[in-house]
Amino acid sequence: WQKFISRCAATKSNVGATFPIFGEFLRMLGQQKPQVALELLAADDGNILSFLPAILAGLAASGAKAEYAATVERYVTGRQQLSAVASHYRVAENATVAAVAKVLEAAIEADDTIAVIECLVLAVSQWATLGNDVIGTLFLPALDYLTGKKDCRWVHGAWFLPEVCEFFGQLMPEQLGKVLDNLISVKTINHEYERLLTLIGRIRPALVWRFFGDRLSKDDDDEAGYEAIPYQLFDLDKVLNADPDAAVNELRSWYRADDNMFQFTGGRLLHAVFPSFTEGLAGAFVRLVEEGGDDDIEFALHTLHNYRGEATLHPVAQ
Repeated sequence: WQKFISRCAATKSNVGATFPIFGEFLRMLGQQKPQVALELLAADDGNILSFLPAILAGLAASGAKAEYAATVERYVTGRQQLSAVASHYRVAENATVAAVAKVLEAAIEADDTIAVIECLVLAVSQWATLGNDVIGTLFLPALDYLTGKKDCRWVHGAWFLPEVCEFFGQLMPEQLGKVLDNLISVKTINHEYERLLTLIGRIRPALVWRFFGDRLSKDDDDEAGYEAIPYQLFDLDKVLNADPDAAVNELRSWYRADDNMFQFTGGRLLHAVFPSFTEGLAGAFVRLVEEGGDDDIEFALHTLHNYRGEATLHPVAQ
């Protein structure tokens, strides 16, 4: 059986549908035949260890509690298989904030970025079960570490989680700011990142506007392919375009006199948020120009270059 399991585990595939049944088999093996599962782990077979989360989840539900605890402790203290240990807590029913915190501490000390990401994603997925303690004990320390590494890959494991919306709703403004500080380093705002920005924008739209301002002011000379402003938005625009006056005033605060490139920076963002020049946006610009001075007029001209003669643009031009 050990040879057969090892042969199955040696299958190389990057298709997610390849292993669910095999993983469930190993989980059941750990639960119903814990000694056999422990012997598998003792063999230290790299292929079998690829499925360590499933085996540990099974052992956690077995009668071999002491052996399971000793196995987890050995991996954590030895700074080995930390991402797998963190991952198994996402499916095991015995996860506690204190237990995962030990894994996170070990992962940070070992500079194991993947394990840190696993701990962060676990905090999001399990917060309803483990409570808001995961925010200060797991989520924020993991986020600070990843921000220091300019690593945003945790988003790939979190953006689609059913719990992510309510989890972000629990965060304070300064904590949401930490999330945005982490996302500044991402080169391109794709749909996964936009999903999280939309969730934040529904709660604190001003933070998202400030986020894009920080991206525009970021020194990215050494980062090829850095795109501060997306060409198109699919969900975030519906959140940010609810208040045209706030949008115009925010962009006006970014503009500096004789900034001839503003059409392609702040102006481009405005066009992404307002693909069509709405009457509400026209009213916001009219009020700005009527009450402002020459710099406000220059700001309006640079910004409105992105719109191509739409009828609603005429009152502003006049």
